Amino acid sequence: LLLITVGAIALGRLRTDDADRHLVARAALTAAAGLSLAFSSAQSWVAVAATVLLLGTLAGESTVEHVIRPSLRAWNLPGHPTSPQGRTFEPMLAANSAGLSAIALGLLGLPIPAVAAAVLVFLAAGLAAAGLRLIQVRQHRPERRIREALTSYAPAYYLYFSSTPQASYQLTMWLPYLARTGGRGALVIRDPQFVRTAVELTGIPGILARSVESLEYAFVPSAKACFYVNNDHRNVHGVRFTRLTHVHLGHGDSDKPASYSATFAMFDKVFVSGQAAVDRFAEHGVQIPAEKFVLVGRPQVEAIEVADPDRPAAAQPVVLYAPTWRGGLEDSLFGSLQHGERIVSALLAAGATVWFR
Repeated sequence: LLLITVGAIALGRLRTDDADRHLVARAALTAAAGLSLAFSSAQSWVAVAATVLLLGTLAGESTVEHVIRPSLRAWNLPGHPTSPQGRTFEPMLAANSAGLSAIALGLLGLPIPAVAAAVLVFLAAGLAAAGLRLIQVRQHRPERRIREALTSYAPAYYLYFSSTPQASYQLTMWLPYLARTGGRGALVIRDPQFVRTAVELTGIPGILARSVESLEYAFVPSAKACFYVNNDHRNVHGVRFTRLTHVHLGHGDSDKPASYSATFAMFDKVFVSGQAAVDRFAEHGVQIPAEKFVLVGRPQVEAIEVADPDRPAAAQPVVLYAPTWRGGLEDSLFGSLQHGERIVSALLAAGATVWFR
């Protein structure tokens, strides 16, 4: 029974991105405690029945929680009381945990009938709460409450991000400059895995839109623009709201194919560092209307001072060696890192101090 239950849960649920990673551990504890209780009691069939029932609800816990989980969640949003992670109460998690506690109390001397009754009460309460939540979700009540709070907050712009925590640098490089505008902003993310990272990165209100439909509630009338920092395929879900001005910021110019993709044409404005970025599209046969481009320089290097060209060369120069990302495909292997050891060794031999990034 233990092997079948744990195996089914592991294969069916733990492969999903938002699954409860402690589910197998709780199933194993339930089976071990329940069977121990059955072997130590004259009313073993009652203990076994309660254990089997609890294992059954554990096996379906992730499915129930997925069905009743709102597709739109928020954090740091004034007027919307949620936990810092934007999580919602999970009734079956609480019910199953309480049922496991009841079985544990049976091992400490609580009568078996009382244990079984407690398990039934906890599971019934959990299922009732889940049913109520399902009704609310089907009526879009959570989304409506978030939309009301967003409408009151009145963001002027959205920063749209669809990627994993490893790509958070694409987002953080723009946060200080958007903050300088003085306008209220909100972060819209599409990947549940990024919520924890987003909370740690910024204090502005965040919205997790798990579905395309939920975006309908996220974009409120006060917002005039939506900024994008990468070329993720889910950007198309945002640009379909034509009331907004959609601006592609990107996260750096290069000669890689991603910097002259035809998908840029779907944005209203494309902010680029300079004319070379504009010319790159035409050089590769990608036709983007000229009026869409806005040359903004590279704000992230504003603190770098340009040296006086007449200044004598330093006896011991300091050299920054920052090779580009190597790229994930054969046509974007532009990095010099494969030659990095030879480059740095030559600089050191010439008496330079090398900063490597």
